[in-house]
Amino acid sequence: MSNNNDKAYVKVHKSLTREREDQFVEGKKYNIMFIPKGVKVGDMDLSGGVINPIFMQEDKFNKNMMVATFYKTYLQDNAVTVNVLKDGKYEKIKVDVDVLSDKVKEANRIYLEKCSHKENVDVLPDKKEEYEI
Repeated sequence: MSNNNDKAYVKVHKSLTREREDQFVEGKKYNIMFIPKGVKVGDMDLSGGVINPIFMQEDKFNKNMMVATFYKTYLQDNAVTVNVLKDGKYEKIKVDVDVLSDKVKEANRIYLEKCSHKENVDVLPDKKEEYEI
């Protein structure tokens, strides 16, 4: 059985994932995972970028999330290709899979903090329009 150090996981919300059928090979499917807003690696903004993981499944602890599993032994230079749309063309950017995983986790954490803050705001009846819920 594989050690967890041999794998890297990228977890995003289900709304940022797709499974598509191949147009050329009947019955073959491929996965699409979009990088969440706010993910920056170095000076590159990867928000909205696309990765195509081979292994992607529903998170067993949170049914709203999907997890892509990358086996490091099969990755060249421990890097995954992120396709980012710039000036109408897709640019292929190689990113270390561990760095990408950490940055996506951070973006998810920030997003969830914002959402939980909005849900926990006590709204006064006479000042309802001042709060964004």
